[in-house]
Amino acid sequence: MFIRKTKNRSGNLVFQVMKKVGRQNRFVKQLETARNTLEENQLKILGRQYSDKERIKTGRISLFDNRYYQNSLDKFFSNIEFISALDTVTYDFFKYFYRMIGLNSISN
Repeated sequence: MFIRKTKNRSGNLVFQVMKKVGRQNRFVKQLETARNTLEENQLKILGRQYSDKERIKTGRISLFDNRYYQNSLDKFFSNIEFISALDTVTYDFFKYFYRMIGLNSISN
């Protein structure tokens, strides 16, 4: 989710919460109209709070979110389990050139 600012006919800024779905932007919620810089700052904060609430409701946590303490992040990461890694086209590409250059024959 992100906040979009557009000007209306009277020249005031309209703040809208938008969501990216595929390659299109979808309208989620219109906040208010800002007539001065104080209202702009308040609406930016209100928009961030709304998008954070919606993100948390869906269970998505940002790794760069500073509202979580280090011990809660450690607890979150301790619950993550590495299951497997799948071969991909990129992996095969690098593996081919790794062997072609001869790096697999070099010992530690």
